[in-house]
Amino acid sequence: MPESLLQSAGITIAFRSEEFAPDEFINVGSRWIPSLRRLYERPDSADISIDCDLGQNRLEYFENGFVIRGSYDKYHVLLDAAALLSRFLERELNRRKRYSFHGSCVVDQDKAFLLLGPEGVGKTTAAAACCLRKPTIRILSSDRTVVEDNLAIAGTTTLTFRKGSLVHELPQLVGGTISGDDLWDNKVSVDFSSALCSTACRLAGFFFIRTSGMWSPMRLLTGPEKLVKLYDQLTYFAQAFPSISVGQRQPVPIFFSYETEGARIEYATELVRSIPAYVVSGSLDQVVTALLENINGATSEAALR
Repeated sequence: MPESLLQSAGITIAFRSEEFAPDEFINVGSRWIPSLRRLYERPDSADISIDCDLGQNRLEYFENGFVIRGSYDKYHVLLDAAALLSRFLERELNRRKRYSFHGSCVVDQDKAFLLLGPEGVGKTTAAAACCLRKPTIRILSSDRTVVEDNLAIAGTTTLTFRKGSLVHELPQLVGGTISGDDLWDNKVSVDFSSALCSTACRLAGFFFIRTSGMWSPMRLLTGPEKLVKLYDQLTYFAQAFPSISVGQRQPVPIFFSYETEGARIEYATELVRSIPAYVVSGSLDQVVTALLENINGATSEAALR
């Protein structure tokens, strides 16, 4: 069976398939898998192995990978494989003391700012709006940001938006920039390649946002509230990822260990001590204005030091 090597955030993946080209998997998987790319130099061994094809529904796990077969449409077989890879990838990242935040990441003057919150609060929309309003801002990640120590090192670079967000909040993106087919859950992808950042940047702030509801001015988080919110966003890709479609709806595996969770809590505690975090809600314009004021202040202070 043909084998191709892929890489995500320093993790090597062996992809085997008779039916699917590796670029097909990258196109689908890059919405969930950070910095996914072809790897042409051959390491001694791969960290994760994927065997993915069409066929009678089948799902088999082994220590460092899985076999998946699906009799449904090709796109959703690849989508299921990406969901499974996401969980295996997070385990490998955690073993190396790297962690995924469920959040978008914007960069200005080599400083990284994470926009955090649950699904649908407007993280990607706010990141795109910041980029449009301040040309020096680049996007490192749209939905999953990989961090190590005090750096943001990788992220998902396919920006997906709900159609309503594009039409009502970012109409300037509608017309010539939408790429690909409609995605699940009434979403579309937008080509933002000219505004992407591909280098690791120092973490400078966390923002828990909600771009709907009443205006609530930016508030600095402290103490247990800050720790709980950061830890919650650090566990999403390790514990709270969706089910898949093989045979019947079934959850992806959870790789739990007290050692890993202890290290995750320790890392979140260190972030509480070293990096400021804020919460803000309101309309998209209100939230983005507040974000840019804070980002401009942080980058100005850094320039004066």
